[in-house]
Amino acid sequence: MSHPRLLGPGSLPRFGSGWMHQFGAVYCLQQELLNARAASWFRAFELWHAARDEGIALNVSHYRNMTRQCVLAQRWDAALRVVAQMRRDAIRADAAVVGSVLSCCADAAKWQEAARVLQHFSVTEKLRLDAHCYHAAALASLRGHRWQTALTLSAPLLSRQLTVGPGTTALVNASSARSAGGASSPARRDFTRKLSVRLPDSSSGPLLLEEGHADTLLEACRLGGQREFAMAVLRAAPPRLQRAVLPTPSHGGYRDDATRGTRERFTREPPAWARWLRP
Repeated sequence: MSHPRLLGPGSLPRFGSGWMHQFGAVYCLQQELLNARAASWFRAFELWHAARDEGIALNVSHYRNMTRQCVLAQRWDAALRVVAQMRRDAIRADAAVVGSVLSCCADAAKWQEAARVLQHFSVTEKLRLDAHCYHAAALASLRGHRWQTALTLSAPLLSRQLTVGPGTTALVNASSARSAGGASSPARRDFTRKLSVRLPDSSSGPLLLEEGHADTLLEACRLGGQREFAMAVLRAAPPRLQRAVLPTPSHGGYRDDATRGTRERFTREPPAWARWLRP
């Protein structure tokens, strides 16, 4: 049997100058753009340019995968460019895209960029964000040594999760942040509006914060000396964080020593905010 190249083009006509080959290339390009295992932000950007050249209509799923790869590479600048391109193409972002961008900002401690992104999507675009977005924004502020901003950015989420029936009110007012900076600082202007969160009473249902978010807020309260607000967050924290305030050390588990062939019990040291909240 002869090779197809030796047989010539054949007698069958070919319409559209190889549209089937073009369809296969576009299909493979779509699969690459939506590949959940891809982990190269540079290749994602190159595929985006190739898709634009082929005339492929991109949607929020493609951009969501691009921002996910930016998180893996810790490229906060690339994630912000993706969001800017989505705004230019009139594609509305979802909570997953915003969460990925805020996670990149948290890894790089870019609290100003995180605050701008959270403000734009939650206030300007009226997008309902999830707990992961607020946690990432608070973590970026905490890593940027801005405990006031961390508490202020988490206020909408705390109001949604902690406002259940009658209860007391915890205020973090501007007088408590006087030592943090001058009157022109962003944190000072945020605190002039007063951060007010309604606390649940004993009859309310179990509304728990995410463990990582509660840990971030408690550390921000420790840095700012906000004990009353910290107790409010601790009431809505998971039980493991609540047990960390107890004076007895929590059991961490067992550690295997391969060289000695022994197994010893160790205790997990409580975080700094837990030692601060202890009576």
